[in-house]
Amino acid sequence: MKRNLLLLFLILTYGCSSGEQTIQEPPYLKLLNKNISTSYLEYNTEVKVMSNINFEIEPKEYYYWIDYDNTENEISIKLNENYSENKRECILIATNEVYNLSDTLTILQLGRPAPSTGGGSGGSVGGGGSTSTTSKQCAARTKKGTRCKRTASKGSIYCWQHKK
Repeated sequence: MKRNLLLLFLILTYGCSSGEQTIQEPPYLKLLNKNISTSYLEYNTEVKVMSNINFEIEPKEYYYWIDYDNTENEISIKLNENYSENKRECILIATNEVYNLSDTLTILQLGRPAPSTGGGSGGSVGGGGSTSTTSKQCAARTKKGTRCKRTASKGSIYCWQHKK
């Protein structure tokens, strides 16, 4: 009787395996590079990912100047040239909703250097202010909450449709 109880205890405790037990690793998701800083020029890179689960990559908001794709162990990134003199920032988030895991990548691209004036009067043309001849993205939000993809109209921060 004691022997049967002991055998039952061992089966319940250790199961009926062949003696080999596998220890399953907890899920993890980690980007090996969390910050990228680059010049205004076109830029391509890959960010290595340490993960034992599938993940999706999504931007925090829409960015027209970046393309990205992910594979099992890396994120491929392509930045368009920044024609503006202003720096721009993009935040990409790698997520796995099943395990509620995420990691963030911040990309900073510097603006194009201002053209040199060759030692002129030192003042700005047009009486000051920060006017720019480069086109900018419309500042409006769509009904879905994403940023409008159109170019802002001249002298405005909004496109033709969102101009008020």
